[in-house]
Amino acid sequence: MEKRSININIFGRQFPAKVDSEEAAVIEEAARTINAKIKAFKAEYKIQDDLDISIMCCLDIMTEYLTYKAKQERLEQSFLNELSVLEQKLDYSIQVSEEK
Repeated sequence: MEKRSININIFGRQFPAKVDSEEAAVIEEAARTINAKIKAFKAEYKIQDDLDISIMCCLDIMTEYLTYKAKQERLEQSFLNELSVLEQKLDYSIQVSEEK
Protein backbone atom coordinates (compact mmCIF):
# COMPACT_ATOMS: atom_id res chain seq x y z
CA MET A 1 0.00 0.00 0.00
CA GLU A 2 1.34 3.38 -1.02
CA LYS A 3 2.08 5.93 1.73
CA ARG A 4 1.23 9.58 1.28
CA SER A 5 2.43 12.61 3.27
CA ILE A 6 -0.31 14.89 4.55
CA ASN A 7 -0.53 17.78 6.98
CA ILE A 8 -3.36 17.51 9.45
CA ASN A 9 -4.58 20.74 11.02
CA ILE A 10 -6.32 20.26 14.35
CA PHE A 11 -7.02 23.06 16.78
CA GLY A 12 -4.76 25.39 14.80
CA ARG A 13 -1.78 23.04 15.05
CA GLN A 14 -0.15 21.20 12.17
CA PHE A 15 0.56 17.48 12.42
CA PRO A 16 2.51 15.95 9.53
CA ALA A 17 1.74 12.30 8.91
CA LYS A 18 2.47 9.52 6.45
CA VAL A 19 -0.70 7.56 5.81
CA ASP A 20 -1.98 4.99 3.37
CA SER A 21 -3.41 6.69 0.31
CA GLU A 22 -6.79 5.10 1.00
CA GLU A 23 -6.86 6.47 4.56
CA ALA A 24 -5.92 10.06 3.71
CA ALA A 25 -9.45 11.24 2.92
CA VAL A 26 -10.86 9.63 6.07
CA ILE A 27 -8.15 11.19 8.25
CA GLU A 28 -8.70 14.60 6.69
CA GLU A 29 -12.46 14.28 7.28
CA ALA A 30 -11.78 13.27 10.89
CA ALA A 31 -9.66 16.40 11.36
CA ARG A 32 -12.46 18.58 9.92
CA THR A 33 -14.97 16.91 12.26
CA ILE A 34 -12.72 17.46 15.28
CA ASN A 35 -12.22 21.11 14.36
CA ALA A 36 -15.99 21.59 13.97
CA LYS A 37 -16.57 20.05 17.41
CA ILE A 38 -13.89 22.27 18.95
CA LYS A 39 -15.52 25.34 17.40
CA ALA A 40 -18.96 24.24 18.63
CA PHE A 41 -17.73 23.59 22.18
CA LYS A 42 -15.97 26.95 22.30
CA ALA A 43 -19.11 28.75 21.11
CA GLU A 44 -21.62 26.85 23.23
CA TYR A 45 -19.77 26.58 26.52
CA LYS A 46 -17.42 29.54 26.30
CA ILE A 47 -14.60 27.21 27.34
CA GLN A 48 -11.25 28.90 26.89
CA ASP A 49 -8.86 26.26 28.19
CA ASP A 50 -7.51 24.22 25.26
CA LEU A 51 -7.12 21.08 27.37
CA ASP A 52 -10.73 21.27 28.61
CA ILE A 53 -11.98 21.71 25.07
CA SER A 54 -9.87 18.78 23.87
CA ILE A 55 -11.15 16.54 26.66
CA MET A 56 -14.78 17.48 25.97
CA CYS A 57 -14.29 16.73 22.26
CA CYS A 58 -12.72 13.36 23.07
CA LEU A 59 -15.60 12.52 25.38
CA ASP A 60 -18.19 13.57 22.80
CA ILE A 61 -16.54 11.64 19.96
CA MET A 62 -16.10 8.51 22.08
CA THR A 63 -19.72 8.70 23.25
CA GLU A 64 -20.88 8.91 19.63
CA TYR A 65 -18.63 5.99 18.67
CA LEU A 66 -19.76 3.74 21.54
CA THR A 67 -23.42 4.56 20.87
CA TYR A 68 -22.96 3.73 17.19
CA LYS A 69 -21.05 0.54 18.03
CA ALA A 70 -23.76 -0.65 20.45
CA LYS A 71 -26.45 0.04 17.83
CA GLN A 72 -24.49 -1.90 15.21
CA GLU A 73 -24.05 -4.82 17.61
CA ARG A 74 -27.80 -4.88 18.31
CA LEU A 75 -28.54 -4.81 14.58
CA GLU A 76 -26.03 -7.58 13.96
CA GLN A 77 -27.59 -9.72 16.69
CA SER A 78 -31.05 -9.08 15.28
CA PHE A 79 -29.91 -10.17 11.81
CA LEU A 80 -28.27 -13.28 13.25
CA ASN A 81 -31.50 -14.15 15.08
CA GLU A 82 -33.51 -13.68 11.89
CA LEU A 83 -31.04 -15.84 9.97
CA SER A 84 -31.32 -18.54 12.61
CA VAL A 85 -35.12 -18.54 12.30
CA LEU A 86 -34.87 -18.75 8.52
CA GLU A 87 -32.36 -21.58 8.79
CA GLN A 88 -34.70 -23.51 11.08
CA LYS A 89 -37.60 -22.99 8.66
CA LEU A 90 -35.45 -24.12 5.75
CA ASP A 91 -34.27 -27.19 7.65
CA TYR A 92 -37.87 -28.03 8.49
CA SER A 93 -38.96 -27.57 4.87
CA ILE A 94 -36.14 -29.83 3.64
CA GLN A 95 -37.00 -32.45 6.24
CA VAL A 96 -40.69 -32.43 5.27
CA SER A 97 -39.91 -32.65 1.55
CA GLU A 98 -37.53 -35.59 2.14
CA GLU A 99 -40.22 -37.45 4.09
CA LYS A 100 -42.60 -37.33 1.12
